Amino acid sequence: MTFQDNDQPEVQKSAQSARQGRRGLPVLAVLVGGIALAVAAFGLLGLFNPGEDIAERAAVERRAAPN
Repeated sequence: MTFQDNDQPEVQKSAQSARQGRRGLPVLAVLVGGIALAVAAFGLLGLFNPGEDIAERAAVERRAAPN
């Protein structure tokens, strides 16, 4: 019988997590930040350019088009 030290259990990682480690955290932060900025930009665009204006312009363009 062999003695096994249980104070420091062996941690098994997948190959990808062992390669990437904590380097993937900044990449994730940049992606989440980019998505948040895109959502905020579309929200601000919606405040300053409501959808009603777009619908009215589209209706005017359709009426002006020859049949």
